[in-house]
Amino acid sequence: MKSLLFCFMLFLLSCASKKHDTDDYFEVYDSKVYDDYTLYYGNKNNDTIVFVGKTEFVKKCSSSFKKINRQVLNPVKDFTTNNDSIIFYHYVWDVNHHHKVAMSNGSPGQKNKIYVSTYLDYPYLIDDCDALR
Repeated sequence: MKSLLFCFMLFLLSCASKKHDTDDYFEVYDSKVYDDYTLYYGNKNNDTIVFVGKTEFVKKCSSSFKKINRQVLNPVKDFTTNNDSIIFYHYVWDVNHHHKVAMSNGSPGQKNKIYVSTYLDYPYLIDDCDALR
């Protein structure tokens, strides 16, 4: 009887659902203000991502935060500020994996624009206060 109870408990433990952590937090290590937006640079396991948020919106959400959850945010491909001054670019490998190709949301050579490197992906828009910790 004890062995049957033991097997049943072992079965229950093996079938127990494990909590899957869907949070994808990046530690903020730097920020820069451009126009009416602030760029936040986050790092996790040697992976760097840029987050962008309207300065007033982020201040209303949290005056001080150390982490941003990428899981609840979406990448920004088209971006316009009050002065249309920022062009985001990042690099991807070509088909043969020999060269890095610059991808951006604007055309090169616009001298009146600010070019911001966002590493290997477009920046993520901070539009949800729950993303800030």
